[in-house]
Amino acid sequence: MREDRGVMILSFFFSPGIGGVETHLNDLCDYLRSIGRKTWVVTFQPLTSDRKGRYIERSGSITVYRLPSPVRNMFYRFQSLTWLRFMLLAPLLLAASVLVLARHRNEIGVVHAHDLNSALATALVSGIFGTRSVLTVHYVQDYISAASGGFFDTAARQVLSGFDSVIAVSERVGAVIRPLLERPERMRRMTYWIDLSLFSPEDRATARKAAGFDDMFTALFAGRLVEVKGVNVLLEACKALSGEEMKMVFAGEGPLEEKIREAARTSNNTVCAGPLNQRELRTYYSAADIVVVPSVYEEGFGRVAMEAIACGTPVLGSNHGAIPEVLAPSVGLTVEPSPSLLASALRSLLHDPDRLRSMGGNCRHYAESHFSVANAKVITDSYDEQRDS
Repeated sequence: MREDRGVMILSFFFSPGIGGVETHLNDLCDYLRSIGRKTWVVTFQPLTSDRKGRYIERSGSITVYRLPSPVRNMFYRFQSLTWLRFMLLAPLLLAASVLVLARHRNEIGVVHAHDLNSALATALVSGIFGTRSVLTVHYVQDYISAASGGFFDTAARQVLSGFDSVIAVSERVGAVIRPLLERPERMRRMTYWIDLSLFSPEDRATARKAAGFDDMFTALFAGRLVEVKGVNVLLEACKALSGEEMKMVFAGEGPLEEKIREAARTSNNTVCAGPLNQRELRTYYSAADIVVVPSVYEEGFGRVAMEAIACGTPVLGSNHGAIPEVLAPSVGLTVEPSPSLLASALRSLLHDPDRLRSMGGNCRHYAESHFSVANAKVITDSYDEQRDS
């Protein structure tokens, strides 16, 4: 079978949306383009914001088809109704993927799903056209629900059993997924990679000036401004730190943005920077004394932590999900994401500059050793294996 089979990627999330899956898919498409592999992406206009991309976009060997979302800001409107979101979106994704694969059936040999949302469409279209099927699991919450038993358990096991390869982005994800697989040997373990030329340390003084930081100790949160990312507990931690000489900067967008702006209006230690592009993020990472990743849910891995470490800045992370897998003690620390414990950890770091300096000095080498593009080989290996007979 050909080594250069074209790939069709199915995902509910893609650029210009902002998030870990979106960023990973940008990296994956860049990598596939760099090795000359034709790729078709079937996705939706952003489900988490009002951003819009072109409905059809071509760039070199990459073609992206963005389907309209039936409901504006759909992800947040139906955040607690996963089944309804799935029922509204999955049939659209399936129909579009059938059309794309029918048109390019002589070029596409692999269909690659990203998470349970797009897994059913991938399993069905791969079965119809006889392509190889690959699933990457980025987070575990839906699968934890599946493992609890009942109809969802049966349905998830049935869908997963049809995949030729399942990729887990962390040991934590793998531990949840493996019991659901009929053939656990089909599971692979992958670590994300990041663009180490983009996410690299800037001169700290220059970066702080560009970001508008003064000489005060500055902690940075970067990500979607939603409850599961720990935004509320971090705001509460800021209140407990009101007497300290430090600032907490929130960068991102989402439903809690106005709450953060209100906190910034009434507090002298809270700043709302709004959404940042990747080059701006590099500057903010380089400028910060510490980056905080206080997620209160089961993070699949934690790209923000990776990017911050690559920019030479240590990370204070939640002990939930796979974040502890990213943060070796040499480059960061983890705590239970409660307001009191986050405040205590930040206060301790504020008054221990030698520890911060030591961790910061380890960061770049750690990122180069763990987060390089060499990690992408797990994916292309999964594409190029022979299908089971």
